[in-house]
Amino acid sequence: MHPITPQQPHPLFNTAATRRMEQQAASALPPHTL
Repeated sequence: MHPITPQQPHPLFNTAATRRMEQQAASALPPHTL
């Protein structure tokens, strides 16, 4: 584990990784659920 600090040179996640996580989470929801 690494501590999270504002001085980190790299982002925790990039946009593509965040979208993949969102799509996976959305696919686990029942139909017509936001």
